[in-house]
Amino acid sequence: MMKLETKELVLVAIYTEYQKDLPKMESISPDSIGIDPQLFNVAICKLDNEGYIRDAVMVFAGDEAFPVVVRTSKVKITNTGIEYIEGLFEIERSSRRYDKVRKVAEKLVDNVASQVLIGYITQVLAGF
Repeated sequence: MMKLETKELVLVAIYTEYQKDLPKMESISPDSIGIDPQLFNVAICKLDNEGYIRDAVMVFAGDEAFPVVVRTSKVKITNTGIEYIEGLFEIERSSRRYDKVRKVAEKLVDNVASQVLIGYITQVLAGF
């Protein structure tokens, strides 16, 4: 059974959306993938700091170490982020986009924490 950290769940959603012909990154939100908004914001900040994504819009307030508001409309997954997810899910880089997304969904089936994310991925697959 694959147990993912919150930031990995968020990165999976970004990776999945990226596979579409016309990605709508703004569709990635705490609600769409079933994650607490504060945890989502911290995950986006960590992924950005670690070089897995770029161009996330983050709003900080006062002395807060993590953003209070995050916008994903311009988020892009980096090559490092792609390599991380493809390594984690044992995905061949040369695989077709649909097959990549399907493999992610298959590996997440047993992960109870990611059931909402699986629903999100299923919607992406339906769009292929």
